Amino acid sequence: MKSLYRVAALALLALAIFAGALLAPLAQSSSVAIAQDSAAKKLLRSGWYLWDPYQFQETRASELHLTGLDIELTRAIADAAGYGVSYDYVGWSEHLAALRAGSRDMAAGANFTPERAEFFHYSVPYRTETNVLYLPHGASSRTQMKDVPALLAALEGGHFRLGVIKGYLYGDDALDAYIADPANAAKFVMVDNDYDNFRNLVERKTDGFLVDRIVGATTAWRGNWRTHVEEYPGLQLSHPIHLVFSKVTVTPEDVAIINQAIAKLQDSGAFGRIVSNYMFPILLAQTLDRDWFFIIDIIGTIAFAISGVVLAYRGHYSLFGAMVLAMLPAVGGGMVRDLITGRSPIALVASPLYILVVGATVIAGYIFVLFLPRLLHLQGGADSLRTARGTRVFNMIVELCDTLGLAAFTVTGVVVAVATRVEPLWLWGPILAALTGAGGGVLRDVVRQDPNIASLKGEFYPEVALIWGFLLSLFLIWQTRVIDPDQIFIGIIATVVGAFLTRSAAIYFGIRSPIYR
Repeated sequence: MKSLYRVAALALLALAIFAGALLAPLAQSSSVAIAQDSAAKKLLRSGWYLWDPYQFQETRASELHLTGLDIELTRAIADAAGYGVSYDYVGWSEHLAALRAGSRDMAAGANFTPERAEFFHYSVPYRTETNVLYLPHGASSRTQMKDVPALLAALEGGHFRLGVIKGYLYGDDALDAYIADPANAAKFVMVDNDYDNFRNLVERKTDGFLVDRIVGATTAWRGNWRTHVEEYPGLQLSHPIHLVFSKVTVTPEDVAIINQAIAKLQDSGAFGRIVSNYMFPILLAQTLDRDWFFIIDIIGTIAFAISGVVLAYRGHYSLFGAMVLAMLPAVGGGMVRDLITGRSPIALVASPLYILVVGATVIAGYIFVLFLPRLLHLQGGADSLRTARGTRVFNMIVELCDTLGLAAFTVTGVVVAVATRVEPLWLWGPILAALTGAGGGVLRDVVRQDPNIASLKGEFYPEVALIWGFLLSLFLIWQTRVIDPDQIFIGIIATVVGAFLTRSAAIYFGIRSPIYR
């Protein structure tokens, strides 16, 4: 029998060697074909400058990676057209000069002018841009510049210095010509990027500067300048944005192929996915990084923790048991959400704030139960808090705060879906919203071995997060065509208010979920 096994093993080994000998030439020819295809691919030499969130570097695994909306779009367009693209850092004005000389082939983020068209080929527009005026905080009420002529008059009067990027065009012919006139040089402070524009404005080296609206919002957020500056609402300059190519090195046929690739990406939906992947996490983070949302988020965390403390009190749990019952509804859903999406680090580890808030709530609840009856001279001590009236007061407070928390956590769930790029957003947005808002409570009741988990047996609670998470997800999908920070802010406000009112109405009117009977 052993001899038979040996023969079989030798036969299999011989077969493997024979198969390998047959397949090796095929593999070599395949690899040679791939190498030849890669070598044959035309390489477009491009460049980048700091223009966050369109072009910037971020740290991944301790290494710097070039990314941003324009970078990812041009990579996708070039790949769809069968070209390669390379980048190195260069100032915008130097980049344009290199294109004119033919030492570079392509640049992203350019608007059209007849003068540039003499030296550059233009692609079809691939996005739009809106430039706005940034002023020191509080200056908008004292400013009367509703249009470009008013801005030019202020510059001509000599009492307004404007920050501008070298070689950049702002979408108005009269303004761009005024900036380009050497006779007006003293009226402008030329910089290489908008971070310098913000620093100059905060340090009062300029009186204002023009910037792409999304770039301005992102840079103010990253640089922590939002309390020092403001967007002036009266002046907006919108124009289409193109890729530009050197006429020295790129042919009209190349540009036609690029245009076909742009149309292909737009028709397939890949264009919209890139926009949502690289713009929405940044814009949503800016919106959520505000005091009002932070307060609601903390109130919700405390409310979820209080619900666990109340259950621990009623069930005579230990202090550690109360901590577990408080922690699960407050952060349990977020932990499961982050584990499912592979988010790293998970929110609980990224910031100790939520653990500290839950711990403080548990200790405060213990002190409250221990000492309040004595301070109020209530008969029966802590047991007096278990009266019907005391229970109603507890429940009303917890329900109010819990509803605020559910509204905030609904938004957070959708934001995580966007940030982790799970697809499709219309499906995973509401799922992660419901998991963030209601998943922790389910975990808590499972730990308590409660056979009547309210969220799963008729209470109209997770459905609120599902509904409003779905609506917010649809809104963000639609926003890929607009990319307006103000509209995103309004969408988040509407979701918070809508979820709060929906849950409040369900409590007040006794609305229940459909139940299998």
